[in-house]
Amino acid sequence: MEIEQPTQQQPQDEKMVPGSLSGVSIPPPPPGRPKSGRTWKTKERRSSSRALTVKLKFEEQKSLYEAEKIKKEHQRALIKQQQEQKQQEREKIKQRKRMREENTIKASSYQIIKDTSKIKRLPKKQRKNYIKLADLPHS
Repeated sequence: MEIEQPTQQQPQDEKMVPGSLSGVSIPPPPPGRPKSGRTWKTKERRSSSRALTVKLKFEEQKSLYEAEKIKKEHQRALIKQQQEQKQQEREKIKQRKRMREENTIKASSYQIIKDTSKIKRLPKKQRKNYIKLADLPHS
């Protein structure tokens, strides 16, 4: 016993492509990537079929311009405020770092060397650890 499966029929509303064989219908190519590969080429429309733009009245244009101007001013003010906040944060960080360095120097024990010829005889690496008291910021 054979079971017949229903066959799917293609719709009859396919358009005839010009230049095709008579009596044979070929469906139009699907929209998408062109066969030539030139994806930058778009289908051009005639100027008569393009939508016409509606020109605004002078007062409407001026009001739109003023609204845009106010918006940009507000945007500039916000940006300036953010920059000032960042600058203040940077200053706070610098001040904290400076205070930390001063506190470490104050907390450390040091020995005053009166004979500078001893410093000249020390190796270079050891000399880098020495600090002049005159260079320290006094509070």
